[in-house]
Amino acid sequence: MEVQSSYVGVVDGVAFLIDGVNVWRHEWRRVPGDHAIIRADNGQDQTVPIYRIDANGAVVTFAAHEISSCVWAFYLPKGHEYEAT
Repeated sequence: MEVQSSYVGVVDGVAFLIDGVNVWRHEWRRVPGDHAIIRADNGQDQTVPIYRIDANGAVVTFAAHEISSCVWAFYLPKGHEYEAT
């Protein structure tokens, strides 16, 4: 998956919407055998799992991993939008 952006969100009380879908309100399904390669700040590549959400007819795909307790980094495919509230 080619990514365009990342966002770090905190689980506790922060809504995180990808293309209008709040990721915390839906079940994430891991995409088997698929992952994103992310270049970390230290210049090293990281492998990040890709997830899919099926929400009321909308399909949202993203890569994410927990970077600290209750703190997540999200990576979105090109052309997708996010909002944190």
